[in-house]
Amino acid sequence: MQDMYADFELHQSAGKQIVMVISALLMTVVSGFLILLIDENPIMGLIGIIGAVFFGLCTVLWLRLVFGSRVGVRLTRDGFYDYTSAIATRGRLVKWQDVSSINPIIFGGQPHVSVDVHDRDTYLATLPAMSRQAVKANLRLGTAPINIVTRQAKGMNHEELATLMRSYHANAVRSQ
Repeated sequence: MQDMYADFELHQSAGKQIVMVISALLMTVVSGFLILLIDENPIMGLIGIIGAVFFGLCTVLWLRLVFGSRVGVRLTRDGFYDYTSAIATRGRLVKWQDVSSINPIIFGGQPHVSVDVHDRDTYLATLPAMSRQAVKANLRLGTAPINIVTRQAKGMNHEELATLMRSYHANAVRSQ
C-alpha cells in the first residue's frame, strides 16, 4: 500500500518561467532606453535607472529559477518547504504543528496559498532581515506570513494545493 502522506513535490513550469525571464529582460532593455533620456528629461532617466536595476535583478533571479531546481513546494509528514518566491521559506521547514490555517487566495491579482502560523513573532524572528521586512509589509496588507506563489505551478492550482496541504496538516495534527 502506498503511503498517502509520502513526500510530495509540486514543480514549476519551465515554459512559464522562461516567459518571465523574457518579460524581465524586455523591461530591462526598455528601462535602458529611458536612461538615454537623462539629458533631456532627468525624471525619465531616473525612472530608467531604477527600472534597469530592478528588472535586471528580476532577470537574474528568474534565470536562476530556470536553470536551478524546479521544485516549487515540497510537502512532508513533518511540514513543508516553499521555494516559490524571493521571500519563500527555502531550506527552512515550516512544521505542520506551527500552522494555524491554510487558504487559497488571490493576492496582487495572483493565485497564492496563504499559510498562517500560531506564533507570528517567532516565525518572523527566524527570517533574514530583508525577508522579515517583506513579510511584515504583506501582513500590513492583510495576508498571512507565508504566501506560496502558484502562478507557475505545473499541474495544480492554488485551490488544489491548499486542499492537499490541509490534508497533510490534518494528518500531522491527528498523529501528534
